[in-house]
Amino acid sequence: MLSNNAFFSGVEAASLVRVLPAFRVATFPPHALLYGRGRPAHELFLILRGSVAVVQRTGHVRTTIAVLGPGEFTGERALLLPATLHPWSAVCCEETVVAVAEGVALLGALTALPALGVNVARGLHRRVLDATFAIDALIAGR
Repeated sequence: MLSNNAFFSGVEAASLVRVLPAFRVATFPPHALLYGRGRPAHELFLILRGSVAVVQRTGHVRTTIAVLGPGEFTGERALLLPATLHPWSAVCCEETVVAVAEGVALLGALTALPALGVNVARGLHRRVLDATFAIDALIAGR
């Protein structure tokens, strides 16, 4: 299930043996909190099935920043050293199956397997583009 995920695209099967043990699979019910704003970022979540909303709450206003589905990931701040805090929260939209890895363990795999680093960069770049389009649409709507 994990090895067929887009997150591992371009990584040779023989190399996956070094990274797959870093992940454990967990199932979360709808509305479960994967991580909360202001909490330390220690884990990266690879979405296998279901969806996760990355949300920002300001007062009583909840803004969905992104909805991520299978093959996408969240919690990438766990790859930063020293440990940082989450700027947003991640909430399961439905029953969601994720592969969870400690950031420190995964960081070692990323340095040993450059294709994984490229996949992380590709995912983050796509999110920046999505945010840019959303900002442009917001400004155009004024």
